[in-house]
Amino acid sequence: MHHLVPHRVGANSSPVPRTMAYFRIRHSTHGEHAGEALRDPWLEYPGLRAIAARHSRAAF
Repeated sequence: MHHLVPHRVGANSSPVPRTMAYFRIRHSTHGEHAGEALRDPWLEYPGLRAIAARHSRAAF
């Protein structure tokens, strides 16, 4: 999960604890783009970048 994803959505008022699992994946060129990837969650995922760009243009 990208570090820009929020870690807290809201208070848990149920008696059941929430459980969250994080999986770290690394792009083959991460070392070259690590700094930029910290600011741009779609940098290393061109397919998702295209979908996000289409979605954001449709909102305007």
